Amino acid sequence: MKLHLETLRQAGLEAAGVLDARTAAPLLRRDIGPFGGVIVALFPYYAGSAPGNLSLYARGQDYHGVLRRRLERAAQLLGLEAQPYADVSPFDEVRLGQAAGLGGVGQNGLLMNRAFGSFFFIGELVTKQELAPLQGGMEPACTGCGRCLRECPTGALRQGGLQLSLCLSHITQARRITPHQQALLQRSALIWGCDACQLCCPANLGLEPTALPEFSQELLCSLGEGELRGLSDRAFRRAYGGRAFCFRGIRPLARNLELCAQEALRKDGSLPQREQ
Repeated sequence: MKLHLETLRQAGLEAAGVLDARTAAPLLRRDIGPFGGVIVALFPYYAGSAPGNLSLYARGQDYHGVLRRRLERAAQLLGLEAQPYADVSPFDEVRLGQAAGLGGVGQNGLLMNRAFGSFFFIGELVTKQELAPLQGGMEPACTGCGRCLRECPTGALRQGGLQLSLCLSHITQARRITPHQQALLQRSALIWGCDACQLCCPANLGLEPTALPEFSQELLCSLGEGELRGLSDRAFRRAYGGRAFCFRGIRPLARNLELCAQEALRKDGSLPQREQ
């Protein structure tokens, strides 16, 4: 089956490319059985960078559900039986997107292009039907300036790659963290995620806000102690179940809020300085 970029756009996939099975198979991280091709699609989420303590990607609706619904709808319109994936993909999504012509890999390890910078989610439709390859035609954006490496607040980003245990995005989502990770987290203004290596990137300057309403409307930029106080985990999930930061439950967020509050008190002189 041969698809065209305009056909993909009419199916709601504004930025997409197609890989045949031979090209996509080496990028698998786990076995999924025989398949004929993969449609790789990008979904931009940048809606400005208003102050807040939640990472930009987590301020709109939970992207897992959004992407799944949009991918399922696209498969119907294209007449394909296909399995949608979003984030929990069996593929190395960054390399998959690069192979599909949707950008290049930046020094921060993220897929980047001139249209969306790095502020987008990646989703896939995997089908048993044989698909002819189709390049998305999106230009790489990373200039190799090294700014993301210099601006990483914990030194997690290095020339050799990412040291996950030092990454604030990873730390804020972990259920258990070490004392050293606690100290790193207290340096952050965010209680969920980290945008440092993206906000400093020249490729992310002057971006147009996303046209996707799920990521541009009813944004939640911050969570405070008042919103979480007295909530059980079940009540928290009922209140915030449509948000990406909900999947770990209330405990990591409550812990992160407490640690950041302690650090604020130390800076005010209300608490003794912690040992370095």
